[in-house]
Amino acid sequence: EEQKGRFLKELKGATDAAMPLIDVETSTYGNVMEVRLPLEFVFGADASGIREVSKPFLNRMLSVVAKWKGVVRIDIEAVISTRRPSFSLGPAQRQNTMQIMQAGTLARYMTARGVNRKTIAPAVRADGRNTILFAFTVRDPENSELNLSPPEQKP
Repeated sequence: EEQKGRFLKELKGATDAAMPLIDVETSTYGNVMEVRLPLEFVFGADASGIREVSKPFLNRMLSVVAKWKGVVRIDIEAVISTRRPSFSLGPAQRQNTMQIMQAGTLARYMTARGVNRKTIAPAVRADGRNTILFAFTVRDPENSELNLSPPEQKP
């Protein structure tokens, strides 16, 4: 528990350093910390590539995650939220394709900075916010595997 708390504190410090420069929302509850950024800060208006201006912030945040690899398990849900309906046909279809490309670009960027690809869950959601939500869930490394086998039966 102490290590999880130390990781969350260090991650919060990395995000707080950027707050005067960009609009960052953070919240922590239990072993989860959420960081929400404006979508256009990371990707720009129509681009699928990550903007240079956002890379120092993302790198600082991801270096904290990489530093703690092996000490705690950090699962990251990266949700691209937009104002447009997801997966519709017609004019919005181009936007849907771009959202999916952005989610993939973000996941590849994270793995290139030392984040374990098995701990990243990119997603797209149309909730009207036009943001990227990073939800960092911290777990003990030995208790992080999902076990669906039935419990052992005692004779």
